[in-house]
Amino acid sequence: MQRGSTSGRGTTQSREPVIESDDCCTACCCCFCSIWIYLFCCRSMKRTTRVKLLWAYMMILGLITGIVTGVVIFGSVDTEMSLSDMRIVTKKLSPAFCDNVDIENQGYDSTFDAYFMKHKPDILPDIRETYNETYSQFIEKNYYAMKHFYLLAGSKVKITGTVDSYIELNLIQGRGNLNKYLDSGFECIDCILDSRSLFRYQDNNLLHFDIFSTEDYFFVFVSRTDDAWIDLRFSLRRTVYDTSQYLDQCTGETSCVFDYNMGNSETPVVLIHAKPSHKDHFDENTITIRTSCVGRSWLFVLIFFGLPALLSIIISILIVYRCSEPQPEPSVTQRTRGPDERTPLLWDTVHSPAVVVLPPKYEDIFQADNSLPSYEEATGSNTSSIGIQTSNTSAATMQQ
Repeated sequence: MQRGSTSGRGTTQSREPVIESDDCCTACCCCFCSIWIYLFCCRSMKRTTRVKLLWAYMMILGLITGIVTGVVIFGSVDTEMSLSDMRIVTKKLSPAFCDNVDIENQGYDSTFDAYFMKHKPDILPDIRETYNETYSQFIEKNYYAMKHFYLLAGSKVKITGTVDSYIELNLIQGRGNLNKYLDSGFECIDCILDSRSLFRYQDNNLLHFDIFSTEDYFFVFVSRTDDAWIDLRFSLRRTVYDTSQYLDQCTGETSCVFDYNMGNSETPVVLIHAKPSHKDHFDENTITIRTSCVGRSWLFVLIFFGLPALLSIIISILIVYRCSEPQPEPSVTQRTRGPDERTPLLWDTVHSPAVVVLPPKYEDIFQADNSLPSYEEATGSNTSSIGIQTSNTSAATMQQ
């Protein structure tokens, strides 16, 4: 009984797909295959083509990275501030990448003071700045009105005034808690730092709030019963930052520019004080201060063009010395039969499929005068055979 074992000619090949490369990448070059898989290993190509694609990829990558860094990471940022707010702006600013910072008030005629500080300043606990603002709003039923301040630790807020319907006042700390509170339909209890009530029958409501941490604070007035009108007065006694140790300053301006010094061992910060006037303010809206990082052009060129170019040179050298040109595919030549070759005699030596020429039939060559054809006419060849001639002679004798 024969077993189904395979011989040497019947070796089994793996069915897993084989990824062909140039057979040129050494271990050093193959480290880049995981990153530049389509560029290096998936297709066979000439070294010059591979180098050109490498440079194109690296330059495009450097350009995109530079644009994202300059616009998204170190670009412009808008900061909402109420009058008398005092806050430090650090977002999208870097002394390494920014040549200077441009500060501008957007769409409002109020001025500000700006300070370029050596480091983050301390809060002066014994100095207070007073700010008063009258706030009047109409609130529909199941809707809200809101007043926003950025308050430093140690500040105090007093609210006085009248309302013509019951008003729920919720103090919310931080913009994240405000978003959660509004998304929940005013039902997020954990988002509320303090909750008070304003009543219709009181001639003058009086509320006090003490601020213990520096943050954005939102006074949200909610009318849950009826449409309501509120007429309130905010009286703030603010703590302020110590601005004595500044590198540069501009006061009472609507725009200002500070220059960064890369040799400074400390990281400077920008301090902005939205300056109020010495009169009462009525329903003031928040102002928008835009700070823009003006990048160091030479540093961006060095990092996002010079480094990709240097890396491309190193990888190009590796490609030239470690990668070979693709080998041309061998052409298969077929041997053709000459006009004088006999197929049966050369059967074992012909590599291409041979065409077997059958001898002609006797009826095709039979002549009308009953004369027999010669051997050459019968077989179609130029050689003669003694045996066949003898047979033909005997056959002719018998017919006679």
